[in-house]
Amino acid sequence: MNANNENTSAGHAGGASRWRASFFSSLRCRLLLLVLLAIIPALGLSLYTAMEFHRDAAADAHRDALRLARHAAARQNDLINEAHQLLVRLSKKPEVWNAGTTACHAELAGLLAHNPRYANIGIVRPDGELFCSAVPLGARINVAERAFFQRAVETRDFAIGEYRVGQVTGKPSVHFAYPVLDAAGKLHVILFVALDLDWLNQFAAHAELPPGSTLTVIDRRGTILVRQPDPEKWIGRALPESPMIKEVLQQRAEGVTESAGSDGVRRLYAFTPLYGNGESAGAYVCVGIPTSVAFAEANRIVLRNLLLIAAVTIFMLVITHAAVETFIRRRLDPLLAATQQLTRGELAARTGLTSGPVEFVQIARAIDQMAESLRQRETEHRQTLQSLRESEGLFRALSAHSPLGVFMTDTEGHVTYLNARSRQIFGITLMESMGEGWAKRVHADDRQRVLSTWFSFVTEGGDYHLEYRVQSSPDQTHWVETQAAPMRTEDGKLIGYVGTVTDVTERKQAEEALRQSEERNRSIVETARDAIFTISPDGVFTSLNPAFETITGWSQTEWIGKPFGPLVHRDDFPLAMEMFARVMNGEKPPTFELRVRAKNDQRVTVELTVTPQMQDGKVLGVFGIARDTTERKQLEEQLRQAQKMEAVGRLAGGVAHDFNNVLTAITGYSELLLRRLPEDDPHRRSVEEIHKAGNRAASLTRQLLTFSRKQVVQPKVLDLDSVVGDIEKMLRRLIGEDIELQTALRAEGGRVKADPGQIEQVIMNLVVNARDAMPAGGKLAIETANVTLDQEYARRHTDVAPGDYVLLAVRDTGTGMTEQIKAHIFEPFFTTKGQGKGTGLGLATCFAIVKQSGGHIVVDTELGKGSAFKIYLPRVRAAVEPVTPVTERDDMPRGTETILLVEDESVVRELSSSVLRELGYTVLEAANGDEALRLAQQHGEHDVDLLLTDVVMPQMGGRELADKLRAIHPNTKVLFTSGYTEDAVQQRGINDPTIEFLQKPYRPDSLARKVREVLSRRQNVPA
Repeated sequence: MNANNENTSAGHAGGASRWRASFFSSLRCRLLLLVLLAIIPALGLSLYTAMEFHRDAAADAHRDALRLARHAAARQNDLINEAHQLLVRLSKKPEVWNAGTTACHAELAGLLAHNPRYANIGIVRPDGELFCSAVPLGARINVAERAFFQRAVETRDFAIGEYRVGQVTGKPSVHFAYPVLDAAGKLHVILFVALDLDWLNQFAAHAELPPGSTLTVIDRRGTILVRQPDPEKWIGRALPESPMIKEVLQQRAEGVTESAGSDGVRRLYAFTPLYGNGESAGAYVCVGIPTSVAFAEANRIVLRNLLLIAAVTIFMLVITHAAVETFIRRRLDPLLAATQQLTRGELAARTGLTSGPVEFVQIARAIDQMAESLRQRETEHRQTLQSLRESEGLFRALSAHSPLGVFMTDTEGHVTYLNARSRQIFGITLMESMGEGWAKRVHADDRQRVLSTWFSFVTEGGDYHLEYRVQSSPDQTHWVETQAAPMRTEDGKLIGYVGTVTDVTERKQAEEALRQSEERNRSIVETARDAIFTISPDGVFTSLNPAFETITGWSQTEWIGKPFGPLVHRDDFPLAMEMFARVMNGEKPPTFELRVRAKNDQRVTVELTVTPQMQDGKVLGVFGIARDTTERKQLEEQLRQAQKMEAVGRLAGGVAHDFNNVLTAITGYSELLLRRLPEDDPHRRSVEEIHKAGNRAASLTRQLLTFSRKQVVQPKVLDLDSVVGDIEKMLRRLIGEDIELQTALRAEGGRVKADPGQIEQVIMNLVVNARDAMPAGGKLAIETANVTLDQEYARRHTDVAPGDYVLLAVRDTGTGMTEQIKAHIFEPFFTTKGQGKGTGLGLATCFAIVKQSGGHIVVDTELGKGSAFKIYLPRVRAAVEPVTPVTERDDMPRGTETILLVEDESVVRELSSSVLRELGYTVLEAANGDEALRLAQQHGEHDVDLLLTDVVMPQMGGRELADKLRAIHPNTKVLFTSGYTEDAVQQRGINDPTIEFLQKPYRPDSLARKVREVLSRRQNVPA
């Protein structure tokens, strides 16, 4: 067992010994030893030389920088001496002693102009105030705390200040001071000059510093005063912790250092004080040279040495090659011979080399193995070629009859084969298609894109799928679709590309037709005035056109993807859900109306047509069209309201004449009786009640005529604020003490054109209505303001045009109204008040007056929260017309003129005649026009002073009578009366504002004053 172990150990030792012998005897080992012997000495020599040159370069750079810094310091000392001499010369100037400010400034400015190196020259009083300066002063400056001033005061001699940024000039500078003493040795003034340190920038520019070098001046606190280059970036910055500046401030003397500068660049720095030394040094100049520049020469020498080493190495390789040729060539000959035989195709060649260096034996064995492998591959290749020829024949047979175009290319993407269908599509022959010939038939607009995409696929790989146009002939263009893929051998080697060409012209034409159809449909939907929408089976909006936003104010994005339910008015929601369910069951319900919630909290009425969206017999959703019928509804409501008004108007017009005649008699005779009865007469109370009843009946008749817009009006330009202000006291009495009245008149001169009496009637009607709505008291507010109604407001209120208006608002805190009551408040005879407490004409009259004045009235109300009536009257630019107030007077004016009274109603004629006779007039009575003309002819040419005639009479009307009477009596004045409506009066020619008119029913005093007024005028000629 021990013997076996010993033999095993001996075997291992022998193997190791043989491995070492083979290794050290190998060609590789010998070559490595030769190269190492050549490189190691040269490399050591190069490193030693580089270190020596690096030290020399650093010493030279320090020396050059220090020399330049000393030169700058010497130049600074020269400038200090020059400044000293300048101040001595200046101290002898008379301007300094006389201290004439104007002359002093001029002298110093001229001196500064001839010495541009200075930033400023000035004179300071002993208290430190700077009173004369070459640079104009923006404000008073005191320099008592400055170092140059204090030193000059203390030493009474030339003094140097600190290097700093000037307070006046704003430039980096150093100040020099020189005290001026009078004959008694007393300090008179102190002269100073500020040396601009910009000369150091010029010095650095002319010093031809190496690229990347810097010249820096810092003060004793580490603040940069001068920096070249980039002075704007660095001047004024305090950097005491910068490595270079920190080293300077620590030594405070001349020295050198190497560190990174403030900009991060590593440099060799040399520094020296500009003047003084140690703690007395005021500033330091530092010159920095980049280490990359300073060591450039040393680096060049190192590079040269390395090149030399490379040359030596090459030389050694040549020597090695010669040795190999001498000692190894004979062992390579068998290897070369075998290789040449293999090259000629003699696959049975062998090297026959079995001994010698390990490498040669290994190479010989590898060549023998390669020869055997090539022999086997040759056999396989012949078999593969046979299979490939058979496969290619099958491929060409298939491609020749394929309905698809087929092509093949080489590895560079150049066409090598094109089948018949491809040539037919491109309209070319097989020879024309080779290489890139096929590209000539690609449409000119697509050619660059196709070629770029194809060769990008060939070079970068990926997928190739492209559609483009082919110009197969001058008048024929095809759309084709091409696809391609790489062809590879079994071992993955790329041998080319194969692809297909498909004519897709018909498909592209169909797609284009579909696109155009969709575009037309989209255009119709996008431009439609009706809202077009689709809803999913779960009730969610899936699409909305722009008209939806126009109708509702909501944007499309706010509702797409949301259920339609919240958009529908809650009262109409059941109907909406019923119709939705019917559509989802496949029905097509009839057109119906819904109220929807607009974004501005308004209610919009829409007319809906909905139909199911079907596919394969299944309902996919709802398609609908919504038409805004709000405006149509408003117009229909206005039409119904107008028809009601017209009906009432016809009723009022039909009874107005007879009723007014009766009321004229009732009110007239009752007023005459009241004038004649004493105060204590027992019958006076009954007559007063008759008179009141007549007046109430007359007021009701006027309201009927006003409501139906048949009342004769006299519009004037009014200031609405003034109208409200004039009746404010009366309104306070009208509403009582338990209601607080507030007015906010902000129309600011806003004027309207309306009948003043009617406007007052509107205000009083609204105030009374508000008072009745607050039985327990409350607050009543009347407001005016100038407003502008825009297009959006006009769209929501079809009865008003956009423009400038004056707003009259009456607000109360009363009971408010429901929507149902609000819808009827302006209808005639509609009232919510109890029996005998209202006629139902108050608000209807207000509505009629506002409309007759060209205005607009709306009401905002909520049950339990009060109401606000808003009236918008068109604003006018004309001047305000004066309104003559009607005053009640007991006395009636009298006269002696002759009056021709023409009235077909006997009771009215007798009343008027009785009143006029009592007043002293001579009255001629006539029941019609013919009778009146006969009376006029009988009484001569000058007997008739006034014609008082009814407008509407049988046989001959009042206007025709007046025309004929004026032919007989040209100077006769005319006063028309009528109980008919405005339309009836105007139809008979009484429509000129200059014509005198008295509306029935009238009172005796009204008749007396109007008659006297007409008779007193100079001229009264009917138009």
